[in-house]
Amino acid sequence: MSIFNFTDYKSFLKDLLKGKGEKRGFQGQLASAAGCQPAYLSQVLRSHVQLTPEHACNLAHFLGLDELESEYFLLLVDYSRAGTRRLRQRIQAQLDRKKREAENFANRLRDGALDSIEARSRYYSSWHWGAIHIITSIQASQTPEAISQRLNLPIEVVLETLRGLKTMGLVKSDNNRWQFTGGNLHIPKDSPLNGVNHQNWRLKAVQDSQNAESDGLHYTFCFTVTRSDYEKLKTMLLSFIDEQRKVIAPSACEDLVCFTYDLFRIS
Repeated sequence: MSIFNFTDYKSFLKDLLKGKGEKRGFQGQLASAAGCQPAYLSQVLRSHVQLTPEHACNLAHFLGLDELESEYFLLLVDYSRAGTRRLRQRIQAQLDRKKREAENFANRLRDGALDSIEARSRYYSSWHWGAIHIITSIQASQTPEAISQRLNLPIEVVLETLRGLKTMGLVKSDNNRWQFTGGNLHIPKDSPLNGVNHQNWRLKAVQDSQNAESDGLHYTFCFTVTRSDYEKLKTMLLSFIDEQRKVIAPSACEDLVCFTYDLFRIS
């Protein structure tokens, strides 16, 4: 559950309580952490009564929210407490900015950035750089010959790319075996390389969709919705991405896969 899915802090807290199965004592723990009486928190959740900024700050710490999540939560409380339309509009603009920050995966996933412009340009110049990098995490695909056969690439291209990845510190070599050394790479949303990277992998997706023997799943659908439902769809996808990473992180390295999705307004 992501706090960025919510436009009201009370709904967030109610959903949090529901997720805990309304287990005995948790609402009391929330009240204690906030620094208020349980009866006061009950009033907050069921009436027009609001938390104070101090309560919100205490809860953000108790819930383990990171800096961006905490700022968003405190702004939600400020929005509910605001007494004029002009103030609500100013706070809403701040909420929208925080939400856009959360949607930028380069901010959510900061580790593993390539250091130089030259290295980033090389890495994102073609799909095969990322594919060769990631496939070296699979034990059965750690030789140039195995990679060449698996990805249907010339051995010369594979060797040149492996050497480049080694220079970047993303793989290491030992007796003709090339092993993944890490690198959780994400491009800032405003980077010119962002479009190149998306294009490279979507072309691969199109090629796979044309392969009758592929077991890949491809879905494209053009439709109309309200603007509010469009925002709901975005938050649903972001929540799914967060859940997806929880599956990917502990999963063993057996298959190299690509997952792409797009949701955008057609203007």
